[in-house]
Amino acid sequence: MFERETQLSDLRGLFAECRRGKGRMAVVSGPVATGKTELLDQFAEEAVVGGAVFLSASGCRAERAVPFGVLGQLFRSAHLPPEAATHVSWLLAEAARSSTVSPVVHHGLCMALLDHVEGSDAPVLIGVDDAHNADAESLECLSSVVRRVRSGGVMIVLNEGLFAGERHPLLRAGLPRAPLCRRIRLEPLSRNGVAALLAESLGPVRALDLAAACHATTGGNPLLVRALAEDNGGTGPGDELVIGPAFAHTVLSCLDTCEVMRAVARGLAVLAEPCLSLLLGKLADVEPESAVRATVALNECGVLDGDWFRHPLTRAAVLDGIPPAEHTELHRRAATLLRTEGSGPASIARQLVQAGAAVEPDLVPVLHEAAEQALAEDDMDHARACLWLARQSGGDERQRATTTAMIARVQWRVDPVAATAHIGELTAAARAGHLTERYAGMVVQLLTWFGHTDQAKALEAQTTGPRRLALSELVPTGGDRRGAKGLATAERVLQTGRVEEHTLVQTLDALTALMASGRLADAESWCKRLADEVAGRHMPTWHALLSAMRAEIALRRGELGEALRHGKRALEILPVEAWGVVIGLPVGTLVRTHLAAGRVEDASDQLRTPVPDAVFQTAIGLHYLRARGLYYQASGRHRAALDDFQSAGELMVKWGVDSPTLVPWRTDAAQTWLRLGDPDRARHLAEEQSELCEPEDARLRAVSIRIVAATTDPNRRVVMLGTAVEALQGTGDRLELAHTLSDLGWAYHELGNFSQSRLALRSAGLIAKQCDAPAPGRTSQPATSPLDRAPADGRSLSDAEARVAMLASWGYSNRQIATKLFITVSTVEQHLTRTYRKLKVNRRSELARGLYSGAAVETI
Repeated sequence: MFERETQLSDLRGLFAECRRGKGRMAVVSGPVATGKTELLDQFAEEAVVGGAVFLSASGCRAERAVPFGVLGQLFRSAHLPPEAATHVSWLLAEAARSSTVSPVVHHGLCMALLDHVEGSDAPVLIGVDDAHNADAESLECLSSVVRRVRSGGVMIVLNEGLFAGERHPLLRAGLPRAPLCRRIRLEPLSRNGVAALLAESLGPVRALDLAAACHATTGGNPLLVRALAEDNGGTGPGDELVIGPAFAHTVLSCLDTCEVMRAVARGLAVLAEPCLSLLLGKLADVEPESAVRATVALNECGVLDGDWFRHPLTRAAVLDGIPPAEHTELHRRAATLLRTEGSGPASIARQLVQAGAAVEPDLVPVLHEAAEQALAEDDMDHARACLWLARQSGGDERQRATTTAMIARVQWRVDPVAATAHIGELTAAARAGHLTERYAGMVVQLLTWFGHTDQAKALEAQTTGPRRLALSELVPTGGDRRGAKGLATAERVLQTGRVEEHTLVQTLDALTALMASGRLADAESWCKRLADEVAGRHMPTWHALLSAMRAEIALRRGELGEALRHGKRALEILPVEAWGVVIGLPVGTLVRTHLAAGRVEDASDQLRTPVPDAVFQTAIGLHYLRARGLYYQASGRHRAALDDFQSAGELMVKWGVDSPTLVPWRTDAAQTWLRLGDPDRARHLAEEQSELCEPEDARLRAVSIRIVAATTDPNRRVVMLGTAVEALQGTGDRLELAHTLSDLGWAYHELGNFSQSRLALRSAGLIAKQCDAPAPGRTSQPATSPLDRAPADGRSLSDAEARVAMLASWGYSNRQIATKLFITVSTVEQHLTRTYRKLKVNRRSELARGLYSGAAVETI
């Protein structure tokens, strides 16, 4: 035993008085499983070794109403002489036959026990375990013997458990007073006591490791501590406390000692949160006072700490010990009580869900409210459980439609494909007016997401109130948000924090507005914050969509590595088939990213991703058309590229969203016309785009200037490109800056300003390298290289002559050219002589004009 020396010493002192021929009684009380039986056993063993006679009995709850049941046990262990045994048996039989105890029988049994005690040659120790369950007649008799004994010593030890019910009246007030009777209290073990008990089986080192956690889990209940010692027998130093089957079994054993304690513990476990004693008493079907006493007793025996379980696994053990039928009934009763008490929908719904049975129609709205709250708290599992039960329970048409809409809402967040199963039912419900405006709007978005554009438009036309933002506008122009007031509005939208179905479009619109205004760093910061938020909320659909937006932002900033990473991540989070028409967004961005990095084959592979035809009925289709057009352009399929750019333009005009902030199709087409050798058309389109730009559209205006500059003479080109470079400095688009600097470098080169040319070209190359992009070529590169065109005398340059001439025009010496091309200096001189003759130039400084006049050349 541990920490029981004081109590054992008290018992020894009483027994010393007993040896002197006196009668003494001790009432040992304590919470469940605190070692009362163990204390009595050890004390009895010492007494017997010291020459005492030990008579034992144990109270039983089922036999509490049997008169003299405990006394009969004592007589059977007393080894009475035959005559006395016969007399006692007759008295006990008489007591059993009568409905009331005869005073004669009562007196006769008391005298029989007193005679046995006084006639004993040795002190008599009587121990009654679980005396709180003893019959009143036996306790009265024992009390009488202690008072009457005159010769021969007797000591009676009564073990009383402290439970939820009323204490036995005799144990409370009917026993002899001091010095005949002493009350001894057993308390739970301290932390040191727990460590000592654990050390008995786990060793001192492991015991010290676990003592604090074990004490917190058990409250110092020795029986529970021993159970944890058993569960942790196979653990080693540093391992955390294991709470296993031995502990769970012992918890249930403790509760089985008192029906009220067990009922209250089960009720509390079912309610799943602390509650008032009145409510707990109603659920446990006990009086409030009994519920209070049970709560105290559960604290004393280490099951509770205050008004809740000491450990989650303690509650789990209690729940596991409830029979299934009772479990269901308890949850149903709990739901009814909570509703009567005015509890919130969440608490009521949890009980209904745990009960698992269909509910009455008037409870379906409660399940809806609870599901809404669960969604707001991102508790997807509970939301699904509430909605499953609501669907099982039925309700009227509006309730059923709302249930289905909410199920689709949950599925859309995590698995959009699963939501398609409800499209037909929801469309019909929305048309019939069975859905709220919010959920009807969600149906419009769901239809659009999966390409049912005509149905979406028809349904949207039937709705009343403010026009909804459908997913056809998923990537809006942001045009009405540019400018100080519009950007302030965009930031207010983003500061609301959470992404939900009804705020999704506004959130993306706000991000687009920041991108359109050139605030790419702010757009990335907000997008990252929102993406991290939805990732933590386990919303893969919105996480994937925001990852696609991050890819687009990174591409516009010239961060090709980041754009590729976010774009691929978007497609990993959500499978292709779940994207619906929105697949055009990540695919389009990835195609443009590969092209910007010079990976034309990778762009081609990306374009093999299946895209539904309905994508071209949405703004996302415009981005996809642009990406595909740029691929055709890079592949030399210029007419196909023009078709895609012009198709995008026609759709934008048709929809009334012809703004370069959405898709700059004019400059894309202009670039293609330059490659086809039609600078006039290119200039016209670029100037038209420039006129459509708002004052704050610095990036788009710079692109237009770069295209127009490619159609002018070198002197004017230098001025225009310088203006474009200056405009791009604050936009964050480094890749566009690299292209513009490259064009500027080539313009300087044509003018023979080689130092400025090299500076601009090196800057362009450095920026492109930082963007993970190849060194940019010239904007005005024609479809046929100028090195392939015939010079003035009708003869063309050979490949070797072209390479030497190009390097010479860049300012390399003959020796440097020879080293670079792995040829002799003499060969360089021969190539240059023939080149001068073919181009009709006389010196090195005229090579650039001869090579590039009227055309452009890509970087070699």
